[in-house]
Amino acid sequence: MRRTAAEATRRGARRAARTTLALSALVALLASACGAGPGRAPDTSSSDGGTDGATSDAGIDGGGGARFDGGAEAGMDADASCDDGDGDGHASAACGGEDCDDGDAWIHPGQVDGLWRLQTLDEMGREPVVTGDSSIEVDAVGAVHVTYNEEWDQDLVYATKLEDEWTFETVDSVGWNGQYNSLELDVEGVPHVSYYGAPPQGLRYATKVDGEWVVEVLDSGRLADLIGYWTSLALDVSGAVHISYANATDGELRYATDTSGEWSITVLDPDDGPRSSIVVDAAGAVHLVYGPGGSLVYASNVDGDWTFETIDDGGFSSFALDAAGVAHVGYQSSILGGQLRYATNEGGAWSIEQVDPGIHVDTSLRVAPSGTVHIVYRDDEDGDLVYASGPDGAWVTEVVDSEGDTGHFTSLALDPDGVPHVTYYDATLGDLRYAYRGGPDGVDQDCDGVDGVD
Repeated sequence: MRRTAAEATRRGARRAARTTLALSALVALLASACGAGPGRAPDTSSSDGGTDGATSDAGIDGGGGARFDGGAEAGMDADASCDDGDGDGHASAACGGEDCDDGDAWIHPGQVDGLWRLQTLDEMGREPVVTGDSSIEVDAVGAVHVTYNEEWDQDLVYATKLEDEWTFETVDSVGWNGQYNSLELDVEGVPHVSYYGAPPQGLRYATKVDGEWVVEVLDSGRLADLIGYWTSLALDVSGAVHISYANATDGELRYATDTSGEWSITVLDPDDGPRSSIVVDAAGAVHLVYGPGGSLVYASNVDGDWTFETIDDGGFSSFALDAAGVAHVGYQSSILGGQLRYATNEGGAWSIEQVDPGIHVDTSLRVAPSGTVHIVYRDDEDGDLVYASGPDGAWVTEVVDSEGDTGHFTSLALDPDGVPHVTYYDATLGDLRYAYRGGPDGVDQDCDGVDGVD
């Protein structure tokens, strides 16, 4: 994408504002650390571990709260008087801790190390170009799984990557299929996918049985009905499927599940349904965050009956639970110029903070077992894919891809080592893109003595 000099100036100013925001937060942390004195006890609040998987797509993310990586698990067993000069929750190596650079909150044990690597999926052997809708997961052995909608044939496609080798297979080729897809892997690594297909227009669900794809139409209506938009799929600990989705014709939020052995469908909100995000906790309770850009609503059936509460004004949300049951939400504010915001109910009440100013959409959020929150999103002003990490007032953002008009329809997953993997749509090229962290960049960000993901 070519930009005029004026556009470039505005682009630089916005990025400078983003950098200033991150630096201001870091300075505040440094000031707090210095004011506490050398006898300050390090912050030991951290994660209970867990299994990565709860996102806008599905599952339950590990982690015990929104803290810097590691907390008590990494580097906090040093002497209580050991200094944490950069406030990242890791004591300095100079006094017996494990933080190899106590002047930089972005460098500490448990941090993701390395450069972003970018690939285009249709250059890996799949033709033709694809549309933007995709969903990504990473399994226990590090294999990457992606579902997406292929534009020319309008098929739902399933791609897997193991040891840098991609394979592709068609899931559903009957009609126009694959829009608004959501992928989740069960404990055996079997894929489960929800998506919109037509005809008949409706919600579809696909999974593999004995190695073969089996497709069901779960909900449909009149010929003109748009049932099955904005699907989000989660699996509970017993393997039952839970899907939230919209009847975009009537504006309804609907919920489908097979917990009883048969599919049942419930209308959860008759007026405010699009763009939902579903998670099932370890006890089997269902949690949703939804909203089309007006009120951002949190719903759950923890006590058996559905309850609803308003978090903020916003939309384009992505939602995860950590192992302690704390909710983490990334979303676009609908009243503050489209800025990226983050909300959590840690402590019982919702707290909200700004992550990145400007206009930001298509968020995807994960919580690592360490408790660190990761978000990818599109900078809608500059047309970039952006990654943010590190809550508690010290968010650090970086541009992952800025070539052309990119970063649409993001989906984020974390592998067993906490490395982020992202799929997204490049509107300039019409391609589905894949990005992950890895490779040396000259900085040993995780303090393991090796530069790059290892």
